[in-house]
Amino acid sequence: MKELLKNIALLCAAVALVSCGSGKLAPDVPEAVQVLIKAPSNASYSVPGPRALTKAGEGSDGFDQLFIPDLKSVGTVKGMPEGSTLWLLIEIPGPGYKYKENYNDPSEVVEPASWQESEYSYKPYVVGANGAMYPCETEDVVLGNEVYRQVKHDALSGEILSSGSALMLPFGLYKFHAVAPASPLLVRKDGVDQAPVVHIHNGEYVQATDVRWKETYPKGVLIRGDSQMSGVQSISLASLVNQTARVTVNIRCGDENVRMLSLQKSGIEISGIQEDRFGDFSWTMDGKPIETRIGNKYEGAVFREVEQRKEGGRDVITAHVSILPTDARANTIYLLFHLIVNNVPTQFMVGVTNQLYEAANEYVFNFNVKMDGNVTVGTWDNNTLIYEGVELK
Repeated sequence: MKELLKNIALLCAAVALVSCGSGKLAPDVPEAVQVLIKAPSNASYSVPGPRALTKAGEGSDGFDQLFIPDLKSVGTVKGMPEGSTLWLLIEIPGPGYKYKENYNDPSEVVEPASWQESEYSYKPYVVGANGAMYPCETEDVVLGNEVYRQVKHDALSGEILSSGSALMLPFGLYKFHAVAPASPLLVRKDGVDQAPVVHIHNGEYVQATDVRWKETYPKGVLIRGDSQMSGVQSISLASLVNQTARVTVNIRCGDENVRMLSLQKSGIEISGIQEDRFGDFSWTMDGKPIETRIGNKYEGAVFREVEQRKEGGRDVITAHVSILPTDARANTIYLLFHLIVNNVPTQFMVGVTNQLYEAANEYVFNFNVKMDGNVTVGTWDNNTLIYEGVELK
């Protein structure tokens, strides 16, 4: 088998395969089919107007969504930038599954009784030109009783170390799961190997395949091996969707008496959000998303994405933070602004109640700073857009 795979790799001139102990990845055929697997798109946070996001359906295992020829948009969709990283889990049908040498239509494909990890599973890739994905070199790092697998960088330049050719596969049936960026993956705990887990903290973000919507369902691909499908082809994976919620704050000068507005070093803080300890994104084969939980008043994060600009000659501050999905309908989330108003350090605290912060949604708040005599005051409004009939739950 190893010798056969070696011959296939030579014919493809761009594929290097090793034998998979759990079974073959492709039938034994003389003709090699080269299929380039291209990076998925990024689905942004919510945007004005209705979204073309469709629920996968209660109890659906997603097999009916495996062969989507044209991916529908999810919010604003754009290709992953060159240099982006992601982890891939690539599954193949379990033992006993029979491939046909060719299929006239994907509807002829028999649903596998089970799926199993292929030899490409839990490997990181970096996005290159035109969406091609190149395998990254990895290294294991021990932190206490835990072992993390992470992308390896050049010690001097800091560049990601990648090796091998772009990801290309022979024909067969595959299911692709993806999560980006390729954050350190927990692979061993207390000396025992475990199902890899990406841990996401408040203030960070993660995009992944998601079983809640068919456009983001782990993409199934049938690579046909008949003569009509020979030659180099390319397949793009399903869009990734944000697994965190995004809070955006716009701070503006509210009247002509506020001449200068900036942030102190301590910036903007948010508290009352979901605790990190509940935030394990268990990246499993079913694409289970991060659970929405009630916030804790002691859990917080700092806005790291901050932009300061001028509008009509006046200072405007826009800041963003990603938070784990939080149910704050029965408790309060607080935002603390550390500002400098007309060269005077000033603090404001605002409480937000009756709000559900869901994954893939953006929540926008506006804060206007005014002067009432010698007293600095602020007015606050929630500008979050809510659309009727949007299936994003």
